[in-house]
Amino acid sequence: MNPPSGASCAGRPAQTLPSSSMTCCLIENNNRRCMRSASSHSFSKRMAKIVEQKKLKLQPDALARHNSICTHHRRMLISQAAKTRDRKDNGRDSGSDDELASIGDTSNGKGGNSNKVKLHALSASTLRRYKKHFKLATKPGANKQQLVDTVLEHFQTLPVNEKETLTYFIYTVKTGRNRLDQMKSASID
Repeated sequence: MNPPSGASCAGRPAQTLPSSSMTCCLIENNNRRCMRSASSHSFSKRMAKIVEQKKLKLQPDALARHNSICTHHRRMLISQAAKTRDRKDNGRDSGSDDELASIGDTSNGKGGNSNKVKLHALSASTLRRYKKHFKLATKPGANKQQLVDTVLEHFQTLPVNEKETLTYFIYTVKTGRNRLDQMKSASID
């Protein structure tokens, strides 16, 4: 009787086994191969670069006939990459209310204000709220870059300091005096 196709036989190479029986191709810090089942994700050059930069104790198994990794290691590598991006962005959470601390501080250290405001540090949802608050016209579904451009154009037309404008906007949102928010809650009731 012949074994079913894809079944494990002593003389058959491991490559012909179904993907569900493959194990992760990574060797962990204790010099043991990860025994979790491999997913459809592969150990790419980008992931190898993350391992090298973070000095993680992972390496691909030279004896493995595939480069598939388990979901656990994929998530770990993705989270390490995200931590690196967060540090590059000054470690700030893009959705926090403390965005004004890094954005509104436009002083150059000599007592003067510069005219540049770093709106890319704001989250897209904050930019949308700003657009809605000041009733700025943009095309529907505008991306973050288009919102930044629209808000910067709005700043250039205002005869006030950008820091004061942002401070007032955040104050009105936090105190619940935003007319658009009140209309939204009234329509829900």
